[in-house]
Amino acid sequence: MYYYEIENPAITDKFVSGLIALINEHLDSTGGTGSSAVMETRAYYEQVLKGIKKKKAEKSTADRFGLIVC
Repeated sequence: MYYYEIENPAITDKFVSGLIALINEHLDSTGGTGSSAVMETRAYYEQVLKGIKKKKAEKSTADRFGLIVC
């Protein structure tokens, strides 16, 4: 997210959206329960998604972050 936010041209909205889809797929395959490490990872990931959604709602970043599918 850092590199997308600073507008690194190699990190596009399609790249970020694809990464989110991949993470969702892998987290779904672990099932609803898991080790403490999996639960911590899920919690951190949810915070990242929350941050993206917040930036989608802000006027100053909505154009850029609005392109990310999550």
